[in-house]
Amino acid sequence: MTKNEFLDKIREGLKDLSSVDVDRTVDFYKEIIEDRVEEGRTEEEAVAALGDVELIIENVKKENETDPVPTEAKKPREARGMGEGAKGALGILISIGSIIYSILFYAVIIALGMSAVALGGVAVSSLPAAILSIFSGTLAQVLLMLGVTAIGAALSVVFALCTRLAVKYGRLVSRKLTQIAEKIGK
Repeated sequence: MTKNEFLDKIREGLKDLSSVDVDRTVDFYKEIIEDRVEEGRTEEEAVAALGDVELIIENVKKENETDPVPTEAKKPREARGMGEGAKGALGILISIGSIIYSILFYAVIIALGMSAVALGGVAVSSLPAAILSIFSGTLAQVLLMLGVTAIGAALSVVFALCTRLAVKYGRLVSRKLTQIAEKIGK
């Protein structure tokens, strides 16, 4: 079963619940599937690992029976005091925040990536010097150059992994900001 088929079944099975609960459940399972696909699984494998969709629907309905939505949350936004002006202002603030976040996020990604490349360059350029030191230098020089090579290589790997993690979690934050903006727009 594909991700869209799975999510459509959940949406259909939970149509008796509030749209907030349905959206929250669909977003939750969508995120799990996307994370597993990013880890290298196929979409079908990620969906299959979640288990029986009917059982999931049944469990979500049971959870919502024991934890009903408060009456205040069921009222339209306008009735709860959030008018169109407030929604517009909040949307603008989230948009500005998203832009600032994106700029800072990509600056960090570029800095981490460039650091990884630079340290990799140090490791690669230090290795021939270490080899030449074996024939013409002292033991201390050889050890120093091998140490610089090892440290440069290790830091290069660490920065590369940090870059990968920053991209993964940056996308997650970006998706969440988009979802919040879309919900405010509704």
